[in-house]
Amino acid sequence: DGAGQKITGTVTDKAGNTASTTTTVNLDRTAPVITATVLGATANTAGWYRTTPTVHYTCTDTGSGVALCPADTPVTDGTAQKVTGTVTDKAGNTATITTTVSLDQVTPTISTTVTGATPNADGWYNTAPTITFTCADDRSGVASCSTGSTVTTDGAGQKITGTVTDKAGNTASTTTTVNLDRTAPGITSTVVGTKNKAGWYTTAPTVKYTCTDDRSGVAACPADAVITDGAGQKITGTVTDKAGNTASSTISSTLNVDRTAPTVTVTGAVDGSVYGPDAAPVVTCLTTDAVSGVATPAARTDLENFGKHTVTCAGATDKAGNTATTVQLKYTVQPTVEWLSALTHRYLTGASAVTLRQLDADLAAHRWSAYTGRIIGLAAGAKPDVTIANATELVYWAVMMPLYS
Repeated sequence: DGAGQKITGTVTDKAGNTASTTTTVNLDRTAPVITATVLGATANTAGWYRTTPTVHYTCTDTGSGVALCPADTPVTDGTAQKVTGTVTDKAGNTATITTTVSLDQVTPTISTTVTGATPNADGWYNTAPTITFTCADDRSGVASCSTGSTVTTDGAGQKITGTVTDKAGNTASTTTTVNLDRTAPGITSTVVGTKNKAGWYTTAPTVKYTCTDDRSGVAACPADAVITDGAGQKITGTVTDKAGNTASSTISSTLNVDRTAPTVTVTGAVDGSVYGPDAAPVVTCLTTDAVSGVATPAARTDLENFGKHTVTCAGATDKAGNTATTVQLKYTVQPTVEWLSALTHRYLTGASAVTLRQLDADLAAHRWSAYTGRIIGLAAGAKPDVTIANATELVYWAVMMPLYS
């Protein structure tokens, strides 16, 4: 092999004459040399590029020289791509080189799944959520994917980040914000009001609530509660934080509230009624209290003026200290001629009809003195027609009759 080789041939005839010719020969039977170099990027240990590389060729030929050397070739995404370059020398010899290139310029994907809990409308969890990540890569494949974790620390705005890396070294991340509050809020209750020694309120007390939460914050605190009448009332208030946790507070002692005075009624007679002496009512004071109960029943006083009675019931109190309104009832016990005549007949069962007619006539004519004289006479003697006690009662009412006229 060589260039410009001179090959000379000489002829000599028998007379000794000579002639010569020379031929120049360029001979190259050796293939040229080609090398490939990847420029602009570096493959990682897994053999992957993640930025576009260029295959650059270097061609040499020590014989006839290089006639054609391939141009630089940029590589697109793909796995184990065969990039081939061919060199040709001036003698027509060729040489080929193949470079295998794996290129992945696309980031992998990663998604987040939350299990075990659901946030409320305010974005808070009140049970520990578990964060898991799902990774995918349709080119070089996933090299690493963050494992899931359960969030166990209470707090707001906790950033849970997962990262995926593909075999080419491309990465992608996703971040989930977790607000976790598993701690119940705080609530205290206070009773505002004054009770007596017996433990009763006579004005409505108010239960006031104080609510706190150092994590998600208070969402709802119960309003002040004005307590109505009742015994042994247990008042409970409930607080809710923004994560949905709740706590309740019940006042330490029961509430006894009685703002209503006891009820006093006068029984045994009808107000304004008139009764006969033999049907004189027995009037009493009745005190009732449906809430705290009667502490002091109403005391009865009876003012009487010639049969006109004014009964007063006063001074009743209940255990809460409420005092009842004084109640009065008026009635009259009034004898009549008819009534006294009937009483006379009842007491003088042994008297003659004539005697009874005389007594009736005296009563009808309002001859009170004549009547009393006859009654006294009928009670005298060895065989009286009326007992001394009955006669005394009849005389009493005969004397009183003019006062009721």
